[in-house]
Amino acid sequence: MSAANNLGKAVSAYLRSAAHQPVAWQEWGPEAFARARDEDKPILLDVGAAWCHWCHVMDRESYEDEAIAARLNARFVCVKVDRDERPDVDERYQKAMQALTGQGGWPLTAFLLPDGRPFYGGTYFPPTDRMGRPSFGRVLDLVHASYQNKREEVMSNVTQIETQLNAQARAAAAPATAARQPSGDEAPADAAAAGEAQWRALRRDVRLQADQAFDRAHAGWGRAPKFPHPATHQLLLTLASAGDQGAGDLVRHTLAAMRAGGIYDQLVGGFHRYSVDERWLVPHFEKMLYDNAALLSDYARAGRVLDEPAFVATAREIAAWLDDTLSRDDGAFGASQDADINLEDDGDHYTWTLAELQAAIGETAMAAATAAHLGVSAQGHMAHDRSRCVLHLAAQPEDDKLVSEGVARLRAARLARQPAPFVDLTAYTNWNALAIRAYYALGAATGEVSYDERATRALELFIAKAYSPERGFRRGLDISADGWLDDNAQMLAALLDAHLASGESRWLAYARQTADVILDHFAHPAGGLAERAQWRHEEALGQADRPLQDAPSASASGVALLALQRLGHACDEACYHEAVEAALSAIAPVVAPLGLFAATLHEVAWRHANPAPLIVVRADAATTMRALVRHEGPSDAVLLLQGDAAAPSEAGAYQGAGALVCVGSRCLAPAVNVDELRERLQQARATAP
Repeated sequence: MSAANNLGKAVSAYLRSAAHQPVAWQEWGPEAFARARDEDKPILLDVGAAWCHWCHVMDRESYEDEAIAARLNARFVCVKVDRDERPDVDERYQKAMQALTGQGGWPLTAFLLPDGRPFYGGTYFPPTDRMGRPSFGRVLDLVHASYQNKREEVMSNVTQIETQLNAQARAAAAPATAARQPSGDEAPADAAAAGEAQWRALRRDVRLQADQAFDRAHAGWGRAPKFPHPATHQLLLTLASAGDQGAGDLVRHTLAAMRAGGIYDQLVGGFHRYSVDERWLVPHFEKMLYDNAALLSDYARAGRVLDEPAFVATAREIAAWLDDTLSRDDGAFGASQDADINLEDDGDHYTWTLAELQAAIGETAMAAATAAHLGVSAQGHMAHDRSRCVLHLAAQPEDDKLVSEGVARLRAARLARQPAPFVDLTAYTNWNALAIRAYYALGAATGEVSYDERATRALELFIAKAYSPERGFRRGLDISADGWLDDNAQMLAALLDAHLASGESRWLAYARQTADVILDHFAHPAGGLAERAQWRHEEALGQADRPLQDAPSASASGVALLALQRLGHACDEACYHEAVEAALSAIAPVVAPLGLFAATLHEVAWRHANPAPLIVVRADAATTMRALVRHEGPSDAVLLLQGDAAAPSEAGAYQGAGALVCVGSRCLAPAVNVDELRERLQQARATAP
């Protein structure tokens, strides 16, 4: 007897949107797998997201079809997963489908044995044979027949996928191990030195790759489709801070090109997820919290490091969009805004015909000047309708005031378009932590306390409602499950940012508790950190992965290790430094194939070899001195308030007024005012090893 659709009470808005479907959907969990074993049925796994256009297409074409649903309910146990809620499930089966078909993406459609091992699948399947893809109904018939009558072929597929995944894992490790081993007279004297030598060689390769793979015509990295790479931006900004002008230029050109392109919403701010072309022109129109939070941090930091006020202005615009669109009443941030209003809307909400622009602006001269500025003409950019144009900065305005008014009228007309694309207000912990960190970064760049206050409000909410000292942070405000590394790593970094911004010792205490949860429960058997805690072991998912790759947001391992480095400086406790060093040694052999997609880990290794100056600020020091440390100090500079936090041994005896800046074991003369502190920071940068 078929089960009923049980998605009506799901936390995920995406899952609830399928509660009306005739498919007997189950949420991911042991009950679904137990039923598959008891009834000896394969599992149909559908992984998607609220912002995914083709997920909605397949829902309407297949999962809302009564005949298809009847076949599914009779022959399969059907499990639907929100990839934003369970990225670990998505990652596991994306890898499997890529091994089987060479492709991945959403919707992910996988067929599993009752123990969770995949044997067939793909992405979108149409209702009839087309686009070189078999119809979904035909796929269901073939999979059912194979499972019933050709079980040996099914098991052969399972073995093939597992063999290929294992081979890929071995191939990823072998070249790095062979290529990075020191030899002869150059061999380092101990394992730690050998690890540092490996990372130096890897970093040279990545820095060269950043130059060689850079798109000289359009900026950024990669071809169509082209994604932002916020983690790469952060690594290059770190190198630029240390004097690598070329690294800074790569970031400058990329951030400027993205801001001018159609991937940026020229009317209300915020970035769409990616560009379908290599010019940053035509985007996939969904907007994600994680993209916009990471890029807000990039623009805010780049504005400081590269002395580009326009980048700080862009960061302000992104924050304004987050406040207007993704902010919840309780102070948290929602997850995303959909690309479309409905399945017939292929970016029409965000694009304009020349006639629409002229009607919205009214005045002929103003409309003409605004159209020229934003690249709107009779010949548009959208494949489905060549009259529709993606707004981008096509030309500098001759009359700023005239064009500003034209843009304002377009903005008002856009905001009046109803309905607007759906906003998913699910508050995920890791993405909210990214936003919290971004607002602190903008506060550091601007000196405006309102951004710090916005960040602190959200952080206090998660501490109150999604945190425990024993188990760290839950997956989200409305999700009871816990035990994912990314949530804890991002929040650990956010807590340290809060300590740096406010000097309050409570944030450092929470940070230490969170770090201890990570070290106690997320150790990976091969070294480094696992994607989920030991208590989250699930037979269907197998061994937890080590999340090393920026995809392209910063990897959970990289974020955790960067934060542990900072915490080690702040608390002067060797255990945190030792954990970072051990993790770097363990993962060095498998990082090389990731190249630029391991930028965050390369930043960890760089900071390990080039520790930032230590800055100790007295509790009675002026607020302006603390602000200067945030604005002009190293990005991982540690702010310690005497009396509120234990000072490191080399500076622990300091009892004077103001601030003390130390490089290694040597401390510079105390600074008692802002001018002296700025001078000491400059000295520290000049003398740092």
